[in-house]
Amino acid sequence: MEAKEPVKGENIITSYYPNGEKESEGQFKDGMMVGLWATWYENGQMKRTSLYKDNNPDGKQSLFDDKGDLLSEKVHIDGVETTALDVKASKSQ
Repeated sequence: MEAKEPVKGENIITSYYPNGEKESEGQFKDGMMVGLWATWYENGQMKRTSLYKDNNPDGKQSLFDDKGDLLSEKVHIDGVETTALDVKASKSQ
């Protein structure tokens, strides 16, 4: 998600599906994505959580299936992926 215009200060941005369920939520600070960003499936289940710093992934990112089960986790430092774990594959082994 990108801001169409520079955003001054700190703003929480939330978008919704037509059915009223939350689609995404995150924070902009001075036009940059910062902090925790989350997206949901239309059924209300968590889809992804990601931490951002200055518009780049920075920290843990978790991806879930549409039932809410954890699929994978990644760790980024300043936008560069450092670690990835396919949780679903490791559970089936």
